[in-house]
Amino acid sequence: MGVAVLSTPAASRSERMLASGESEAEALTGGYHLAFGVGAGLLVAAFVVAFAVLRPRTR
Repeated sequence: MGVAVLSTPAASRSERMLASGESEAEALTGGYHLAFGVGAGLLVAAFVVAFAVLRPRTR
């Protein structure tokens, strides 16, 4: 499921860059850059949620 979530914005970004006249290599790099950024953001969000939910309770 993660690949599907990340490949959709990557493909969209690549198509937009190709349509604006960028080379194929630059368009693919731009798409991958976006996908890795989104993945990193989701990872940070997962760590924040895990820390908030899984920390031990103090008495």
